[in-house]
Amino acid sequence: MKNVLAALFLCSLSTLNAQETSDYKYINVPEKFSGFDQNQYQLNNRLKFLLRQKKYEILSTEKSEWPQEVVDNPCLALNADAKKVKSFLNNKLEVIFTDCSQKEIAKVEGTSKIKEFDKGYQEALKLAANQLKNQNAKDLPMIRLEKTETTNVELSESKGSEIATTNLLTDGTQTYQKIELQDGGFMIMSENGNQVIAKFEKTLKPNVYRVNVTNGNSNYSSTGYKNGNIISYEVLDNNVWKEVKLSTK
Repeated sequence: MKNVLAALFLCSLSTLNAQETSDYKYINVPEKFSGFDQNQYQLNNRLKFLLRQKKYEILSTEKSEWPQEVVDNPCLALNADAKKVKSFLNNKLEVIFTDCSQKEIAKVEGTSKIKEFDKGYQEALKLAANQLKNQNAKDLPMIRLEKTETTNVELSESKGSEIATTNLLTDGTQTYQKIELQDGGFMIMSENGNQVIAKFEKTLKPNVYRVNVTNGNSNYSSTGYKNGNIISYEVLDNNVWKEVKLSTK
């Protein structure tokens, strides 16, 4: 249980500290981009090559071959995708990088005047990747777990420590993890910590939050509230807004 909590805390810490692609050491490049067929025009292999030139480490398509630190904390890696962009007489594409909560970290575009699709899109991809900075990820501070009656995770640093508390929540059917963030917001994650469900950000109004909801491969903004031990937020269900209520388990 404590190993899971440490991984969850590392995940939230990674999300807080990393703001651009160069903050990430690892990038996951899929075998198929959403805007192209599988490795069409050799774009997937080409992007891996271009990213390696900028010192990024590309994750294997087999998770069993991932570095242990990424297995423990998937939020150390970005996910890459590429889509076609309509452009008259040009081959144009965009490359999107998202984090573990599917938040967009960067989007870069490239345009080629080469008419042949294979050469044109490869040049466009290179021009897009040229806009990325070299990888300059900083190692996360070491994590030490303390045995207490409540579940606390202590982050040890040379200049002191900060505490993040993890609570269990339930909607009556499923159990979730609530991770307190250092800025006063919090994250709702699946019980096993593999997925970010929603991220709550403070607003100027007490107990009212701006919520980034993750649903499959998409995410959207919503509104959340806190009333005592009850947390509620609005979600889209078949294009209809519904309220989700979570209480302390």
